[in-house]
Amino acid sequence: MRWVAALLMGMATLTVVGCMSLAQIAPPVDVLDRGVVGDSGIEVGALVRGRDHYLRHCGNCHALEPIGDYSEADWRGILPGMIKRCRLDAVKAEELRDYVMVVRGHLDRRG
Repeated sequence: MRWVAALLMGMATLTVVGCMSLAQIAPPVDVLDRGVVGDSGIEVGALVRGRDHYLRHCGNCHALEPIGDYSEADWRGILPGMIKRCRLDAVKAEELRDYVMVVRGHLDRRG
């Protein structure tokens, strides 16, 4: 039964985001500005896991939101409630937060 819910959520996500690719919604770590990633001091593997958490957990209850649609301040207000709702442990929560903030830094640097 759980797979039916996941399938329906996936279909809803595709309907809402239309032609937007996952790379546009949540950019892979290897395309992020190396300066931003390096300056963050966060291990690349943790950022990759953070992206995975974003893709796996954030689309369970609603369509995936492109990270670039919200400012860093917006995400700082959004993430605590979403992390609590998803019941992520502290490590996964930190990886998810770090990934979102590094992506915002990348997008901000690109202008």
